[in-house]
Amino acid sequence: MIKELIVVEGMDDIAQIKNAIDADIVATHGYKIKKTLFDELRKAVKTRGVIVFTDPDYAGKMIRRTINENVKGCKNAYLKQSDAIKKDDIGVENASKEAIIDALMNARASTEERKVLYTTKDLYETGLIGADGSSERREKLASLLKISNSNAKKMLDALNYYQISREDFEEAMKKID
Repeated sequence: MIKELIVVEGMDDIAQIKNAIDADIVATHGYKIKKTLFDELRKAVKTRGVIVFTDPDYAGKMIRRTINENVKGCKNAYLKQSDAIKKDDIGVENASKEAIIDALMNARASTEERKVLYTTKDLYETGLIGADGSSERREKLASLLKISNSNAKKMLDALNYYQISREDFEEAMKKID
C-alpha cells in the first residue's frame, strides 16, 4: 500500500494503477481541475502526501504543472513514453504493473527553497548539450533519474527542481558512458 494519495488524469489510469498496487487514487478528469480537488490535495499533502502521476504527453505535463503550481509539496512520478504507449495512445493506462510500481516508488519531491546545483556548463561538460547524441543522453539520464525528459533547458530545470544530488547524477552518467 502506498500511503500517499495518487493523482491521475482519468478512470482508466485509476483502474490500471489499482491493478498494479494498493493505493488511494483520484482523477483530475482533464485540464479543468475543480477547486474542491485542489482543496482535497492541499489537505492530503499535509497529512499523507500526494504523488502526481500524469501521462507522459503534453496534456499530462500541463496538468502536472497546474497541480504543482496550486498545491505545494507534491511528489512527482514519471513514466517513459516507451513504457506508456499502446498503438498510438500514450498514457498511464497502457503501462505495465512493473513500470507503474517503479515510477511510483521513485517519485521525487520538489523543494520550495531550491539551490542551483546545476548550470548549463554541467550539461556541456557531460555531453548533455552541444555534442552528438546529446538528446539520447538526456533521454537515458531522465530514465535513470526518473524525471521528465525534454529539451536541455527543461532537463536543467528538472535537475535543480528536484535537487538531484551530485552523487546520483554522476552515478547515472557513468551508466550512460
